[in-house]
Amino acid sequence: MRGPIEAAGGSVDTDALNAVIEAAPLLPFHMQVIGSSAWRISGAPERPVDRWAISQAVSLASPEMRRRVYEPVWHDLTGPCRSVLDALADQGGSSPMVELARGAECSSRVFADAIRRLQAGGHLTVGDDDDLVRSTGVIPSEEIRRMARRSKAGEEADSDGEQGQRAGRRAAPKRCGKPMSRVPGHCSRRDNDQDTAAQPLKDGGYKGHYRFTWRGLTRTESRRARATPNTALS
Repeated sequence: MRGPIEAAGGSVDTDALNAVIEAAPLLPFHMQVIGSSAWRISGAPERPVDRWAISQAVSLASPEMRRRVYEPVWHDLTGPCRSVLDALADQGGSSPMVELARGAECSSRVFADAIRRLQAGGHLTVGDDDDLVRSTGVIPSEEIRRMARRSKAGEEADSDGEQGQRAGRRAAPKRCGKPMSRVPGHCSRRDNDQDTAAQPLKDGGYKGHYRFTWRGLTRTESRRARATPNTALS
């Protein structure tokens, strides 16, 4: 970080560099985001980049890292991998393998596969004795817990919506389906249709609340049915 700042004509003190290392020990992109904000905040290159400017830049970098790094990485993880990271974050970033498996609440096979995936992605390390699991901090623990809570809330909302849709489908009124007396069709009236008294027509038919469908009828039968007024089943 010192090189780009000095190449642009600015300067940075050692305390500021140490603050950057503490705030972003793993991701070079995180350092770049902090350095860019600190450059503007300190008024460089006229003024040096100091620790105060770095502290302000760290606060500004959090939303940017969340939008461009943490959330995309989180959404690319499988469900079991998220569960393992969430359990590891709840236990302070390090945990015995047995305790972590219990907190992740998944089968041993799924848990082992999630551990391998997270190791390959650089999210955690496993001790030589395969007992202690540590988070690398690629995604900070507080960000993991925040995204895990939001994911669970979204799943619960989706579940409630699906249950409501199923209840709506169950409550949908059924069609009558009885055969019509004057035409080769079936009554399509639903149970919640308002009943209205059948009114006689001049041509001898009836205009009422019963309707019929002509699905499956021949062309001649359909034409005859459409030319016949709606009739009461009686």
